[in-house]
Amino acid sequence: MQIFQLFLIVLLSVIYVTSAGLIGGAQEIPNDDSHALEALSFALHEAYPNEHPTGKIIRATKQLVNGLKYELTVEVTLKNKCIVKQFGVWKRAGPPGELLVENTQLDAQCA
Repeated sequence: MQIFQLFLIVLLSVIYVTSAGLIGGAQEIPNDDSHALEALSFALHEAYPNEHPTGKIIRATKQLVNGLKYELTVEVTLKNKCIVKQFGVWKRAGPPGELLVENTQLDAQCA
């Protein structure tokens, strides 16, 4: 009976952790999430180092992978032109810290 109870506890723990999006699964986060906005600021600075674009997050997800990885779909405005981009920002647990791992222009129109 104790083995069954232990098995049940482990099974329920795995289901809880997996459903909470804590192990490898991406989960949607609000577009105004403070960490997503920090990741956006970092991505814009890395992608456009000598320019000053503005960005508006359309969709944001985060994923736990040796730190946190943010996937951001963003409307980027630069010099009165708007494009939709996908940025991936990985905030690693150790050095070097933040990395821009994706910078892709999408075939989509700004709203």
